[in-house]
Amino acid sequence: MGDSRTSYTQLATAAVGGGLLVAGGFWLTSRKRKAAALKPYKGAWLLIVNLRFPNLKERGKFIELFAELAKSVAAKERGVLGYELSVADNDPLKVVIFERYIDKHPFYDPVHRSSEAFKAFQAQCLDQVEVEKEGQSYFEQDLGFM
Repeated sequence: MGDSRTSYTQLATAAVGGGLLVAGGFWLTSRKRKAAALKPYKGAWLLIVNLRFPNLKERGKFIELFAELAKSVAAKERGVLGYELSVADNDPLKVVIFERYIDKHPFYDPVHRSSEAFKAFQAQCLDQVEVEKEGQSYFEQDLGFM
């Protein structure tokens, strides 16, 4: 067996060449690497949306629609630092969407809100999904880290 340093070096070289970076034991895609390189942004803008579904079927329909929107956001929208859906660990009917942008204007409004993918997502949700939602936006205070 060869020198372990050589193996790790070869692995890291192949990973970087393939658009991945090993950092702290985690594989980061080139998009995440680019977002990390954009930091620090002072006062990034956040939108946190809390959702409550009446049943798992409705939640499943929503997650399916959100997955398509998230792909579009990742591929087409610059200025998005994070865009994630999470399910509560103690209530599977509760979901939170965490959106993080360099700034509200122009990255969220008008870019994100006027995108064809977002408009289609909204229309489909109104027609197909029963959900209660509540949202709040924030400016980061740059006291911790994300």
